[in-house]
Amino acid sequence: MAKKKFKINNPGYCPLCGTDDLQYGTATPDGEDLYYPWTCNDKKCKASGKEYYHLDFCSHLSVHDKNDNFVPSESEEDLVNEKDEN
Repeated sequence: MAKKKFKINNPGYCPLCGTDDLQYGTATPDGEDLYYPWTCNDKKCKASGKEYYHLDFCSHLSVHDKNDNFVPSESEEDLVNEKDEN
């Protein structure tokens, strides 16, 4: 039997047949990464695997103090100011 190789290694595509018809499971944390288990829906392929993503901190959002007052981040503050101006 010939050894199989990846046709593509991009998110959202089956690495063996290249289709974007994947069925995803629930995201699962794995250390500093997380993965989505997937199954290829192509009738001839039916491969399965895990699609991994590395997690990087972006920002704190939707922060409220102990009195439930919204405390916007810098990016959210810009949005609040735009609303006030309109």
